[in-house]
Amino acid sequence: MLVALTGGIGSGKSYIMRLFEGLGAKSIYSDKINASLLQEKSYIIGLKKLFPTCFNGETLDKRALRNLIFSSECDRKKLNEYSHAKIMQRIKDSVSKDGVTVCEIPLLSEGNFRACFDKIIYVDAPDAVRVRRICERDGVTEEEAAAAIRAQVTERENKNFADYVIINDGDPTDEVRRIYDILCATE
Repeated sequence: MLVALTGGIGSGKSYIMRLFEGLGAKSIYSDKINASLLQEKSYIIGLKKLFPTCFNGETLDKRALRNLIFSSECDRKKLNEYSHAKIMQRIKDSVSKDGVTVCEIPLLSEGNFRACFDKIIYVDAPDAVRVRRICERDGVTEEEAAAAIRAQVTERENKNFADYVIINDGDPTDEVRRIYDILCATE
């Protein structure tokens, strides 16, 4: 069974993933897949063609790209169109036939990949908690963190399509265990 774990930036998806892994779920991280793509010359060449101002010579300025995509819906769509199909193919290639595989995929709706998953889990948290997490993790200002949250406003649509919603503002361990037990029983 392939399960999407999604939610907006700073919602705590990685923490929830570690809880699922601790229970025995296999895991796939789309951000790690993206990181491996960023090591591939052909992928970088494609990025440079799309976003030449985000490069210093041949080196991608990730912060410049991040600022660009969080400030321009058009550029965000260009990046998503370029990267999502490549990421989803790698996810499909990584899925185990047995057991529950949970895939952390932050931009599920922006890639139109809902149909690729058997179940969807949406992780949510209050915006103030998300801003604090983003600032601590990424070393950005509160304004930059809030802009990142606003840029992903369509991601909240996934809550409407989710089979399960985890509110991650306390200790979600029992809820994760309950959901994992259900997934294993229906797998």
